[in-house]
Amino acid sequence: MGRLPPHGSIARLRVIFRFSRLALLVRCSDGPWWILDEWHPRCDPSIPLSEHEPQAHYGCSPSRISHPWLREAVKWCLGTQLEAGILRWSTVSQERMRCFVRFDRWLSAFSDPLDVLGDPAHAVQLAAAFRRWDSDPANRLTRRSERRFAHKPVHPRQINDDLRAVAELFAFVAANPAEARQVLGVDPRSRVTDAHAAGWFRQVSRIPHQRDLNDEHYVDDHALAQIPAALPLLGFGRYPHLPVRLPVRGP
Repeated sequence: MGRLPPHGSIARLRVIFRFSRLALLVRCSDGPWWILDEWHPRCDPSIPLSEHEPQAHYGCSPSRISHPWLREAVKWCLGTQLEAGILRWSTVSQERMRCFVRFDRWLSAFSDPLDVLGDPAHAVQLAAAFRRWDSDPANRLTRRSERRFAHKPVHPRQINDDLRAVAELFAFVAANPAEARQVLGVDPRSRVTDAHAAGWFRQVSRIPHQRDLNDEHYVDDHALAQIPAALPLLGFGRYPHLPVRLPVRGP
């Protein structure tokens, strides 16, 4: 009595109340599940999950996107694609949302972030500028836990993923003008054209195909012979021992 709970208990209580608050928001919402700024299947059973997808234990936060127009467009696009089965929850929560968080951070450097939706003739130059920014490992960090990757080179495939995510967002908005006006309102963001998407798609680089069979992935005959020789061990418990006769290597 008269003492504050330990720090560990406070952290656990915050998690409990966070889930309770989100579940209450879900029950009080009368719109589609994706209009909320916090998504978590544990609190919202209406979020589509595939039959064998184990990722229901974590959520994602569209609230991390600071620009309202982008946040609403992303929620609408990802929510619709998830319901249609085009994307899976693991892709939405672990990859696509981070792509848009990085794009949102890049837009913060603009005096008017809506310039990215201006003249479609400039879309290629804007996408190229984003590519250069996105290639800096320090710019890609979205969480403190990722700081250990601050000096790790960025693979071109990762940059392509971000460019493609933005291009597909623009293409989705352009392909659904009536719904865009209803969800996003009548302003420049609801007048995105296919030319905007095409400009961003053009910056997706072609990555030469590399053969998987090389000196690093090659297994010699001796190592390959040991694999089937040890297969009986898989049927044993943790502690029993089984003698295994391995082939003798030649001179």
